[in-house]
Amino acid sequence: TAQGSIILRGRIEGEPGRLLMSGSSILDGVTLATRVTVPTSSSFRIRNGLTLDGGSVLLTNNSTLHYDGNQSITAAAGGQILFASPAGSANNNNSIAPWGAHALTIGAGVTIRPDATTPGGGTISLSNTA
Repeated sequence: TAQGSIILRGRIEGEPGRLLMSGSSILDGVTLATRVTVPTSSSFRIRNGLTLDGGSVLLTNNSTLHYDGNQSITAAAGGQILFASPAGSANNNNSIAPWGAHALTIGAGVTIRPDATTPGGGTISLSNTA
């Protein structure tokens, strides 16, 4: 679990879901080649862009991916931001939101969708307001 940690540049590989991002954790200029999980009611931030190289971010129930400054999420070989919620739940309350008043660019090859392994319904909301 990376709680309160900053991962600066570099590439994250390994077994999907083994890295949990929570608290004030920050991915700073990182490339993801695996799945990172954000636990229930947790959040983390990205700085200096996030590149998905076949990797993904799994936002579990009531979790948030914050972007710090004007950011972009790009895909070197495809990637996903997955919104999960408890089975049968009508609302997952996950979000992608700015840390302050900033813009987010979603690049080609990045898919944002509900997670098929824990379908719970709900809607996906993207916010560009502080």
